Amino acid sequence: MTESAFRLPTPIVDAVAIHCPACSATLHAFVPQGHPEIADLPAEPWLRDSDAIPRLPIDGALLEGVGANLWVGQCLSCRTSYWVAEAVVVPGGFDDLIDYMSGFGHFVEEMIEIEAILAGEFDAHVPWVEERTSTPIGPVHTHLFGPIPLSAEDRGTVVGANGVSACGRSVPGTPWAKAGEMIAAALPTILQRHAQHVAENA
Repeated sequence: MTESAFRLPTPIVDAVAIHCPACSATLHAFVPQGHPEIADLPAEPWLRDSDAIPRLPIDGALLEGVGANLWVGQCLSCRTSYWVAEAVVVPGGFDDLIDYMSGFGHFVEEMIEIEAILAGEFDAHVPWVEERTSTPIGPVHTHLFGPIPLSAEDRGTVVGANGVSACGRSVPGTPWAKAGEMIAAALPTILQRHAQHVAENA
């Protein structure tokens, strides 16, 4: 996958709905600031549980301040399970990343605000949503790729007795490996976009 195959995220002006990959029911809607809230959305979160993606096929030097996770959800209409790959980029290092994902330190809810939501496509079948959050130490970008159907066979490699758990899995062809490959393919673009945003806010 090269950047030329992406449809890079651009700022949304209207709500962008995320649909079930099986039945097309609305799972979630991203709503820009000032836009009326969307009625009749599912009451439950569209992403329910996650774990860090193990053994990303990326030079470790690139991962300073970058988190990569695999989320799982389930459509309330058809009960299809699906997964979403997530990449989070913070302007600091690993400690700031952990604080952001835990809502601690500079990143308590009262001190951060979603600045912009952008939408594009990783490919023709995979939505790509980028959330830009302003924080006291600079912008944080969260990139979501999916949803992608989670087959019954693959579910056993993703969900265990304690919920979503990687347990070191990086077997080729599993959602863990596919999510890592997607993030690796998009990471140069993700980092370039974040660096440009940081420079614009300097």
